[in-house]
Amino acid sequence: MTDIEGRHLVADFIAGRRVSGAADEPLSPEEMRGAIKGAGIRLMDIPRDHKELRELTPKGLRAYYHGEGQPSGPPKAGIYLNTGPKAPDRDFVTAHEFGHAIDHFTGMLLSSSLTPEEVAELRVVYGSLRSRQEKNGPKLQPEHFGYRGKDVNRELVAEGLRAYMTDPNYFKTVAPETAAKIRDIVNENPYLRDAIQFNSLGGVGLIGTGAGSQDRDDQ
Repeated sequence: MTDIEGRHLVADFIAGRRVSGAADEPLSPEEMRGAIKGAGIRLMDIPRDHKELRELTPKGLRAYYHGEGQPSGPPKAGIYLNTGPKAPDRDFVTAHEFGHAIDHFTGMLLSSSLTPEEVAELRVVYGSLRSRQEKNGPKLQPEHFGYRGKDVNRELVAEGLRAYMTDPNYFKTVAPETAAKIRDIVNENPYLRDAIQFNSLGGVGLIGTGAGSQDRDDQ
């Protein structure tokens, strides 16, 4: 009924613990799409012959989030997928762009208020999830993909949110301070809280054999 800090859980979709005494649960691809729809975000493939929409996705990008502020109410927002429905990375890029949407719906409060400790946590997550798999390969960061200035933190947050949604036990273990910030800002956001909220196990899931056990449960 409440998250770990006591906030009421009312969303249709919860990333993390949903049942007392149970393990953290990730959002499935179907649940992810449900949360996107519940937040009022359009999820669209870009037809090859649709020039206007095609121009929204620069060449080479797999997906693109486009949002506009509204005088009142939630932003006008859409996720445009420059990838086929059977592409193996479709769910990955959808979740990442949803992360950008969540940050935007908070007024960029998530990405603009990161502490140095939270940035460090997110860089560990980003480097682990986005880096090459070869032994001794470089730990990639947003700067390797051309991001600069404010866009660096926005990219870190988007990937962190993707990690929290798809593997909540891993994320809250590696990035506990950032996970707490996400719960604090998103779970009370009037434009998001009915569609998606975040939760976490208690401290026992963060240390020792508890973390390993929960990781196996999540797999």
